[in-house]
Amino acid sequence: MLSRGNRIPRRLFSPILSSRSFKNSLHFTLRIGESSVNVPRIAVSVSKKVAKGAVERNTLRRRVYAVLKDEIRGLKAGLYLFVAKRGASGMKGEALKKEVLELLNSVQRA
Repeated sequence: MLSRGNRIPRRLFSPILSSRSFKNSLHFTLRIGESSVNVPRIAVSVSKKVAKGAVERNTLRRRVYAVLKDEIRGLKAGLYLFVAKRGASGMKGEALKKEVLELLNSVQRA
């Protein structure tokens, strides 16, 4: 799990979801927002449409956080909201890591 300073508070979800800055991959959408704090802040959202059970949703969320924990030092300051799409709940290991890192790299280059 990420430290509290690196997580996005719930009250900022709506402005990020309504922002027009985003990147898509097959299983995730990465929403990007401006941050008033000079550190990168990250959140992962997995809806019931993606995974019906809470255990499945939390497992996917933890897997994404585990990938991001090692990469957070290299990110620019900002808000990063990963929104899972259908089919993401079946992802594991290297496939998940590759897709999440590709999204982050596309943001860092832009």
